[in-house]
Amino acid sequence: MFSVSKFLREITMMRLKFYLIFLIVAVPLLCRAQYKLASDPAQFVVDVSTMLNTTNNQGVMIVASNFNSTWAGFSDDQKKKIIETCQKMLKSKKLRTNPNFSDFFATLVASKNANLSGSNLDTLLAITQYAVEKYDGQKLNTYFSTIRLVVEKGMVYSSGYNRLYFKGGSYNFRLVKAKEEASVIDQYDQLLAKEEQQDQAQTQTTDDGWGNAKDIDKKKKNFLVTGIIRKQKKIAGEHWMKVKQSRKIKISITLVMCQLPSHQ
Repeated sequence: MFSVSKFLREITMMRLKFYLIFLIVAVPLLCRAQYKLASDPAQFVVDVSTMLNTTNNQGVMIVASNFNSTWAGFSDDQKKKIIETCQKMLKSKKLRTNPNFSDFFATLVASKNANLSGSNLDTLLAITQYAVEKYDGQKLNTYFSTIRLVVEKGMVYSSGYNRLYFKGGSYNFRLVKAKEEASVIDQYDQLLAKEEQQDQAQTQTTDDGWGNAKDIDKKKKNFLVTGIIRKQKKIAGEHWMKVKQSRKIKISITLVMCQLPSHQ
């Protein structure tokens, strides 16, 4: 027997599910759409304060106030780079006001409080621009939090058991691309080439020019092994190209004349 009340309840539940899905998808988009960072330096700092203060987070609001106070201390070129970087960050779907933007602005404030040199700050901004262009949201989240701890607190390592700080001295930022590691097949090829050179060198000192059955068997064996390896290398070539194309970069911080770090 058809139940009208049951049918209405099912329709109501379907509507509620639809509205819930709509809110989950639409609200984050609306929150991002309401922020706009102007290209004009004077308006930019106002937009940053508005964006950070809407979080109603006390720590983030302090960052907004401090950034507003230190904004005038940046050069025109540095302001331009900061604005361009933040506008690119705003277009990313995986970056949030807190912690990503607040970490970046807190780092800039700390760079002024720590009297970071102009050239060192320029390098930091260039690295940040590179990271924003190349990293995904998860890696950027780690990057901004890490760089903030380094500049703001002098912390180079932190875990649930200990922390590592540096005190005094100076440090420089630089971008270092990770070295491309040779594949297992490439390493084996290098080993074969090295052994072949050693065998040739040994043969030149002991061979009478006629050769022998043992040498012929060894050459056949090397020929077959090399052929198999080359075939495997050709098959795996596409895989290794993907590995080579997915190279990572790392940021190295050079510490100059620092006192011995302390563990806490």
